[in-house]
Amino acid sequence: MMTGITPSIHHPLTPGQRAQLREDLALVEERLQNIAIVMHACYGDENQVAIRADEVDGALQRLKWELERMQRQSSVPSICEYAGFWISPKSSPRPSLEQARTV
Repeated sequence: MMTGITPSIHHPLTPGQRAQLREDLALVEERLQNIAIVMHACYGDENQVAIRADEVDGALQRLKWELERMQRQSSVPSICEYAGFWISPKSSPRPSLEQARTV
């Protein structure tokens, strides 16, 4: 937990920070997908290691959804839209990594 920061003071991301966040989230997403593939291949779909790898990917998706929700509440363009991330209802499938790279 961070100390010395007043929680009621919020500062919007700068364009440089948005660009860095876009790059960082894309890198994290790619690595998590690769880790999940390896964990499923090595341990099987029912193993707790593979399940936990999927949960981490789910946590990243929830982070992106929360960023989207916060951006919709403000008039600032969505960081997820800006970053080109797939934000969809649960019924829509996520694109493959190759499809996401073409966005």
